[in-house]
Amino acid sequence: MGKCSGCRREAAADSFINCSLCSESFHSCFAKRSVNEVNELNVSGFKWCCAKCAPNCEPILKNLNSLNKIISDLCVKVDNLEASLLRSEKNDSYSNVLKKASENVVVVKSKNENIDNKLIIEKLKTCLNPKNDKIQGFRTGKEKVLLQAAEGSVSSLISKVKNTLGKDFEVSQIKKSTPKIKVIGIDECDADDDVALIKLMIDQNENVFEKNDNITIVKKYKPNLSSKRVNAIIEVSENVYCKALSNKVICLNWSRCKVYDARSLIRCYKCSRLSHVKEKCNAKICCGKCAGEHDTQECTSNKAKCINCVEANKNFNLKLSINHPSWDKALQC
Repeated sequence: MGKCSGCRREAAADSFINCSLCSESFHSCFAKRSVNEVNELNVSGFKWCCAKCAPNCEPILKNLNSLNKIISDLCVKVDNLEASLLRSEKNDSYSNVLKKASENVVVVKSKNENIDNKLIIEKLKTCLNPKNDKIQGFRTGKEKVLLQAAEGSVSSLISKVKNTLGKDFEVSQIKKSTPKIKVIGIDECDADDDVALIKLMIDQNENVFEKNDNITIVKKYKPNLSSKRVNAIIEVSENVYCKALSNKVICLNWSRCKVYDARSLIRCYKCSRLSHVKEKCNAKICCGKCAGEHDTQECTSNKAKCINCVEANKNFNLKLSINHPSWDKALQC
């Protein structure tokens, strides 16, 4: 057994602790620790310094404190970044991806009813090169073909197709849909006249609406027959659309009216996918709630799964959440 450097007496091994700097041994009482604490330190492998060596540890402790602060700050930044990425991933829904893509679609249609989409594709293949003409994909419709063009290449693609196919074909770009917002809870007295309602919106909500903006009231309706409140679907500019959704409410006289996104996509009630209706669907039945091969009304599953986001992740290499039904608000449908 070693001797205690404090009292120079020998003791049981389990009551000793060694200084990690000078390697001298001390009783638990000289280390100002209980026997149990000394045993725990010896077993766990933690470092301990005697009173004589303690001053030499201060620079090390300062460095450790600085490193701990840096690590703590980095952990906070990583957590914030992860939360930001999750919000971004959630906001970038399948409908947003689809809407962005639809802005760069070129439609090719024959004026001759005898020429179907298969013949149109054959003609396009003779004059277009997907790589050189920056065509990212295509799909067929009834008597027409839709070409997905890369950003910034729509005009050149339209020009080339027109020059090649001639006057027997109609070539055009799909028009960008005007953003719409839904304003709910408007007092029926304020909703009588469209012109007056638009003026009230602009005058009372200068942080959202712009005086020279083109605002159109598309539709007004009551949520039920006995209601004294009116909901309105309103076409606005992209700028106003973003401001209104960010603001979440607008004021109309004494009413604070909530604002929601009203842009819509067509959803098939047979396969639960977008951009077509049940009557023109050739796909298999797919549940809108769980993505199973059964009718949505017959679903008994407790787990939600969106077939649109499943396929978007696969086709567009996205990381969208799929744990929601196909009619979820994230789809804006």
